[in-house]
Amino acid sequence: MPVTDFLERNVKLYGSEIALVELNPELPDPRRITWKEYDLIQPGRFEPYRREITWSVFNEKANRFANMLIGRGVKKGDKVAILMYNCLEWLPIYFGVLKSGAIAIGGTNLFASYVLPPLLSRFTEQYPLIHVNLVEATTAELEERLFAGFLDLLIDNQSVDASIYEKTFFCEEHLLLAVPSHFPSNERLKGYALSLSDVKNGRHLEASVPPVPLESFREDAFLLLKSGNDTRARAEKLCHDCGHFAPRIKLEPEQQITAYNLSRYGMGISFNGDILIRHMPDDHRLIYYKLPYPDAVRNVNFYYKRNRYMTRVVVEFLKLV
Repeated sequence: MPVTDFLERNVKLYGSEIALVELNPELPDPRRITWKEYDLIQPGRFEPYRREITWSVFNEKANRFANMLIGRGVKKGDKVAILMYNCLEWLPIYFGVLKSGAIAIGGTNLFASYVLPPLLSRFTEQYPLIHVNLVEATTAELEERLFAGFLDLLIDNQSVDASIYEKTFFCEEHLLLAVPSHFPSNERLKGYALSLSDVKNGRHLEASVPPVPLESFREDAFLLLKSGNDTRARAEKLCHDCGHFAPRIKLEPEQQITAYNLSRYGMGISFNGDILIRHMPDDHRLIYYKLPYPDAVRNVNFYYKRNRYMTRVVVEFLKLV
């Protein structure tokens, strides 16, 4: 774990507690010979004092200094000299130097594999010395890390607590039904069928393309993601509200890509977003169907913690998005 992550963690755990203390002793060491004893300088007034800052203030000062460095053109790999005596400000400045050239972004397998790579490629071309830390995990794990301050940004298609997080809109995602081509139910639904080429060309977005009557798949096997996933919740709601049935669940994979590949091998019907489908190679083993609005449409957003000081690196990345 980078040392800056420990600072962010301590802000979360001990934000209002004292982090740094600077003390000036009441009396100088009488055994030490000083210039003042030889009357070579005018002796100054010597008084004891105590200064202290909390973890939150420590982190705020470090972030402000990091922004100043980035604004002055300092990038990852540049050398920054700290010429000052040992005082309260030294550590916030040191951590500001460490923070000035990094960004941590989290995403599930879907976004880490298909959405973030082109964005990060463009960003690193523009800022070649900025270090990018890409974290791949489940949505629940990533949200925990975002809350704890270990991530700067999280990209996801699920909604999070608006009282804790702010968001920047990225794109819309449309859920489609992926049905193995050998399922008999396809025979009576040829007027609704879409090919992979149709999806890649955006035909499913056209108003002239009708949503499939979901009740036609009442007797078929389904592959639904595990409970707690937004895709799972939308799939069950669509089947209940539009098809008036509870899906017969054969398997419950963790990831959308796993469900998609299981459908390719004929294991069952899966609900998949067009973000994933558009990146898949040509394959005639699946037939796709448009699903009814509004439950088949959701927003993909970049989330960041509300009231957390945002470094210049994060601001520039969001501008690119």
